[in-house]
Amino acid sequence: MTEKLIIKWYGHSCFSVSYDGYTLVLDPYEDNRIPGLPSLRLRAHGVLCSHDHYDHNNRSVVEILPFEGARPFNIKKVDCFHDSVGGKNRGKCTIHILSAGGLKVAHFGDIGCELTAKQLDVIGLIDVAMLPVGGHYTVEPLEAQALGDMTAAKIIIPMHYRTDKFGFAEVAHINEYIAISDDCEFYESNEFILTEETPSQTAILQYNP
Repeated sequence: MTEKLIIKWYGHSCFSVSYDGYTLVLDPYEDNRIPGLPSLRLRAHGVLCSHDHYDHNNRSVVEILPFEGARPFNIKKVDCFHDSVGGKNRGKCTIHILSAGGLKVAHFGDIGCELTAKQLDVIGLIDVAMLPVGGHYTVEPLEAQALGDMTAAKIIIPMHYRTDKFGFAEVAHINEYIAISDDCEFYESNEFILTEETPSQTAILQYNP
């Protein structure tokens, strides 16, 4: 049986990652704080937040479900900075690396800095990088592209950007990142299924609130 991992995007930087019946939610945002996005009401077996800013830390909107047996995910955490000046402006941020069934994904939160060789070594080879690409609060589109190259991620899923329907006005529109990416695959839904056979790509998911 082919192992598969299911990633769903709920706008901004909020995702769920599921494997073998177990689901984690990452970076849920607070109600009525991000223009164009509805309130979240999710169900999962756990919640991970990259930092405690309101658009990433609303654990209360996730109903925690019981789970029998061992958690399938191995979770690593790598500390980084929310800005390019050692956290002086916006503090620290956590990269979460989730591994299950030989598949490995990383959620980069609101990273705003370059990664050191030591950090890259801890992250290791990853199948999917969920990367902020909107700039202003995080790395800019070109910086995000360079970061994706540094991690050698097979698949990039952009996040933390603006569309015509939602997002902070001060961050870059997704079209700015698409314009510098030559391997975009456009999806009709917010769901991405990862297997060992999934080809390299920049996956542009669609969320229609």
